[in-house]
Amino acid sequence: MKICERADIRGIQYIEIFCSGKRYVAAKILINISPTLYGIKPGTLLSFSSRKDKDLIKLWDIHKQDIIFDPNIHFIELKRDPNNLVVLFYHRRYLSRQIFAGKHLRFLERFGYNQHMSLDDMLEHLKRRYHISCPHEIGLFLGIPLKDVLGYLKLIPLECSYCGYWKVYGNPEKSQRLFQRYRTARHQVIQLICSGEDPVNLLKKPLRLKCNRLEQYSSIEQEKWIRVG
Repeated sequence: MKICERADIRGIQYIEIFCSGKRYVAAKILINISPTLYGIKPGTLLSFSSRKDKDLIKLWDIHKQDIIFDPNIHFIELKRDPNNLVVLFYHRRYLSRQIFAGKHLRFLERFGYNQHMSLDDMLEHLKRRYHISCPHEIGLFLGIPLKDVLGYLKLIPLECSYCGYWKVYGNPEKSQRLFQRYRTARHQVIQLICSGEDPVNLLKKPLRLKCNRLEQYSSIEQEKWIRVG
């Protein structure tokens, strides 16, 4: 196990023990959506569940209006049932740039989206489709490269080459670089929380991604993806 991974496990254990209420749900959100907060991922899907010791759905419902996000970050609840809640957190400017790119918009048109929709219209359409089942096009909202979405749907003749945060098709280099940046973002917010920063306050301000010696070792050594073939 690598140094960063051990540090992150200890950090998550620290949060489970010492954070409660608003700080606990804020820490959970902060860790999971950190790539979106750092502006390197347009959207992040986060699932809240109900459990007896820490009911994240209840904590979210109580505190979501008190947790003031960086003004660039928004959220939409896509689906809710008694035991699970799915929320899409997104960076509005980066998501707009992602969705309205010409080739992305042309792909989305086959699922009922169109160029006359606003971003909010598109998110509402995504929500309606999510209520039926998790739609494949959600990958674009999450920053997954179009070639990987098309490869997963078998719409282009590319083989799966790696599995990381998602299945990668064809040349994996771009996705590998993204995976490394996502891990760096997650590691840094865990370290900020463990150093005494209030996760509620961290959610209020823009974060700047730093690269230190822990993050400089090879992504191939650190990544948990599976080589295929």
